Amino acid sequence: MVILYNPPSTPQWKPVLPLSLLALGAVLEGVHEYIIVDGNLEADPLTTLDRAVRETGADVPGVTVMPGPQLADAVPVSRQLKARYAHLTVVWGDYFPDPALRRVPPGRLRGLCRAGSRGARLPGSRQGPQAG
Repeated sequence: MVILYNPPSTPQWKPVLPLSLLALGAVLEGVHEYIIVDGNLEADPLTTLDRAVRETGADVPGVTVMPGPQLADAVPVSRQLKARYAHLTVVWGDYFPDPALRRVPPGRLRGLCRAGSRGARLPGSRQGPQAG
């Protein structure tokens, strides 16, 4: 099970569709089970993510990481999920995962991996190297 998480990025009165995660869902459809947790719509995204991990046995949460409010949420949520569930492989991705990860002190998010334009590719995609 894959959990795709879109951290809050807009005021609650103006949520936007998490298009990047919808696109990933289209690639995963029929290959991997997945759910999308939209932080713009959840009152307590960490509780929702925690429940999703427990109830589904998910082992890979994918987190959209854009500079600004999403990064401010992605860091503590990723840390807390990793602290609660050591087996998780947290994947950061979107347009700017590398610069976002460079803003986090080294070693603070051990166990995370990141996917970007030169990172791992999903099954069925046509560009980039395949991760093992």
